[in-house]
Amino acid sequence: MDKSKVKSNIRKARRAAHLSQEEMAARMGISRNAFRNLEAGTTKVSTEHVTKIAEITGTSEEAIYFGDEGLAVSLLEAGDGMKEKLKALTDDYEARLGELRAKLADKELLIDSLNHHIATLESMVSMLERQVSKK
Repeated sequence: MDKSKVKSNIRKARRAAHLSQEEMAARMGISRNAFRNLEAGTTKVSTEHVTKIAEITGTSEEAIYFGDEGLAVSLLEAGDGMKEKLKALTDDYEARLGELRAKLADKELLIDSLNHHIATLESMVSMLERQVSKK
């Protein structure tokens, strides 16, 4: 296994997944500096690291170890799975957005009702003030 090829493949996989070093580190549960050292080749890359990187970036472990050919194939294969994940995330987002809109509508009705009560109470206070000032 060519150490410089592996670090290059890690960087390519991360960039292809549109992730920063900080995002990768967070998803791997390590510090940004630790990930930077992995990507720079100053820290030994373990099998566990390769497995996590492949999983996070949607590539295969082979793509991390052996290069572009495996990376391209893995990204294409991952495309369908990513579409399904995107659809599930979109559906969840839409459902949550609908719930929030319903809650907002309820809160707006409550605010309107409270504003009406305030106006009524202000009117009553004004009427009482006029009656007190007449006496």
